Amino acid sequence: MFGTLADIRNELRVRLGLPDRGDSGDARLNTIINMALRQMWSEMPKALLSQEMRFMLEKPTSTGFRNPGATVANTSTSTVLFDATTENRVLYQYPVYVTASTTADYASDTLWPTDGTLKGRTVEILVDGTYYYRRIQDVYSTVRLSSTTLTNADGTTTTYTTYNQYLVLDHPLDITSNTATGYDYRIFTAEYPYPASVQQIVDVVIDPDSNPHPLAQSAWQADLTTYRSTIGFRANGKPELYCRGDFFQLESPNYAPKVGLALIDEKLNGSRWGFDPTAGELNTEFAGSTATTNAGPAGKFQYIVMHVWGRRSFYQLTYKSISTTHLPPFYQSAPSKESATIETKWGKNAITITTPNIDYVYGYGEQPNKLSHHHFGYEKFIFRKRISVEEITTFSGITGPSSIVQEIESDSVYYLWKVIPGYQTKVEDNGSEDPVDRRFSLEAFNGHFHIRFDRQPTEETPVLLRTFARPPLLRYDTDTPRVPPDCYDALYALAASYLVGDRDGEPARKSLYFQEYQVHLKRLRQTYNVAGHHVGRFGNGISGRGARYSPRRNRTITETT
Repeated sequence: MFGTLADIRNELRVRLGLPDRGDSGDARLNTIINMALRQMWSEMPKALLSQEMRFMLEKPTSTGFRNPGATVANTSTSTVLFDATTENRVLYQYPVYVTASTTADYASDTLWPTDGTLKGRTVEILVDGTYYYRRIQDVYSTVRLSSTTLTNADGTTTTYTTYNQYLVLDHPLDITSNTATGYDYRIFTAEYPYPASVQQIVDVVIDPDSNPHPLAQSAWQADLTTYRSTIGFRANGKPELYCRGDFFQLESPNYAPKVGLALIDEKLNGSRWGFDPTAGELNTEFAGSTATTNAGPAGKFQYIVMHVWGRRSFYQLTYKSISTTHLPPFYQSAPSKESATIETKWGKNAITITTPNIDYVYGYGEQPNKLSHHHFGYEKFIFRKRISVEEITTFSGITGPSSIVQEIESDSVYYLWKVIPGYQTKVEDNGSEDPVDRRFSLEAFNGHFHIRFDRQPTEETPVLLRTFARPPLLRYDTDTPRVPPDCYDALYALAASYLVGDRDGEPARKSLYFQEYQVHLKRLRQTYNVAGHHVGRFGNGISGRGARYSPRRNRTITETT
């Protein structure tokens, strides 16, 4: 017995003498077990799920590009351009001069990042003494000139690549302007989302690893919000106060991905599972053919989609060179409906996955001549569930990768398979994206709350949140409840009270099991609430109660998961 969902079901069957009712019976027991877990969480959240969350406070930006030694049009240090006659929901700057030299007169301080870390953030624009606030839907760049040579103040020359950069807004700016006007701007993160499963924030610590600084919670959320609003969110420095922000829910996909088998061009390897589309002719009988992709085995699959708006920076800044595919979402939706089940074989038809053009649905895709065309900013995270693995017994003539002869786990769990832009409607799965990203599995999700701070940081700063959170639902047979092992007897007793009482209508037996649950509950509360289990405030990153310490004292924070 290892405490998986399947183990818990079997234990209940043994204790209660229940027969095996197949898939329908398993589904009913799964529902009962999750109901019991939710009740246990509500009655002793401290015992069930204490979690840590770490993220980076994001420094506001208003830098443009510098021109210390000469005069070039549109070279402001902190302004953006706006042209209502072109499109009233796009801000831009151009030309942005980029070179490897940091000392060149026209070198850009920075380009707006296009890795998603500005999506969902707030941009502030100052127009004639009035501040306008908009959310950033998307950020993108285009090459203006691949090679531009300019003369520096000392007479030397430097060659640059020049860019046009664009901020696409969630709502139009109702102002009249043209490209001759530059407006002061600032991009900042007004508040930071965290999962709605977090019931309570216990402690917030700024820079927990180097210089731990615990923050005080604002007694009145409205007061902190009013304070920030009246100063235009422009107070900078180390945060001292925090409060809980508003709830935000990204609209869920109202569709199921459509799946099918790709058409096969007998002259090309494309559209075949395990073969590179550019590798030339394919012998349809395997003999003499070569698989040139490191493809995983074929089999039976299902697909599901989640919408994502924006990305977070990695907590460890040294990891920022990793592909943006792996940057965690800023906002994420609940998943779509499941696709139909589809099966293919090695060398046969690849699988096509078709989804709607969500840029078009939201009004960012119907006019190709607009700067905002295809820049709604949402991404589609496509998850794939492997149900089975094709068994290949004859390998004569196959010189492809060894992965096709290896055993691959078919656990029927959704893992991240591919990320595509919101406007892309069709993608093919030919095994070349294997292995899937098993670090990012699909969990139930219903929205975000936010945490707000009283000041904007002057530099990127790590933050540690210690929280109480609702346990995730157990959905797969291999899932295990995130509870200590000594909570299992309480879980069995509570689940049994649901099963016996509600199924058989026997109040006495239901009361008997519920009384047993109450005994276990009392014991667990005593175990997890005694003073001896508490240590100094974040002395080891586990407990948030006990003696306080000076923010100036450096203590190592131990991360727990």
